[in-house]
Amino acid sequence: AEYSNYTNAGNKYHPSSEKLKGIKNQVKFCLDNLSEIPKNEKKLFQVGCSDGTTLSIFKQNGWSVTGIDPSPVCSQLALKNYNIDTFTGFFENFKIEKKFVLFVLTHVLEHLYFPRDTLQKIYDNILDDGYLFIEIPCLENEEQFPNSYFSFEHLQHFSEKLIIDLLNDVGFEILSTR
Repeated sequence: AEYSNYTNAGNKYHPSSEKLKGIKNQVKFCLDNLSEIPKNEKKLFQVGCSDGTTLSIFKQNGWSVTGIDPSPVCSQLALKNYNIDTFTGFFENFKIEKKFVLFVLTHVLEHLYFPRDTLQKIYDNILDDGYLFIEIPCLENEEQFPNSYFSFEHLQHFSEKLIIDLLNDVGFEILSTR
C-alpha cells in the first residue's frame, strides 16, 4: 500500500526520458495499427497502469481510458499528474462493466500467478473485433535479459512459443510479434 517499484520515485514521480520513449513507442505501435477504429469505439483498459503515463498518451490521442493497478500510490499519481481516475486493486478481482476494443498489458503477465486466467478474463471482456497489446520479457536471448530480471517479483518466464501457445489456447489470434 505504501510503495510500488513503478512510481518513478527517484525521478520526482515522473518517468525518465528513456522510459517515456519506450512508452511512446508502445503507444505509437498501437495507434499505427488501430487507426481504423471509429472514434466512439476507442475505449481501452490497461491492466497494471502504474502511474497513468501510458493512459495519458492514449487519452491525448482521443481514447477513452480505464486502468487498474494494485498500488494506491500509482492511482494517486495518475490522478495528480494526468487527471486520470484509475482503479486500485487487482484485475483478477475487478468486475468489468463493459467491453473494450483494446486491452494493454505491458510487463504485467510475468508478475501473475495465473496469467492464463487473466488472459481468459480479458478475452471474455474484449469486443469481438478487439485487440490485446502485451509486452513481456522473452527469455530466449540471454543478451537481452533485463537487469535484475530473475527476482522474486517475476513469477512467470515466457518464451515466444509459450506466450503464443497460451494466447491461442485462450482464443486470441496472433497478428504480430516482435
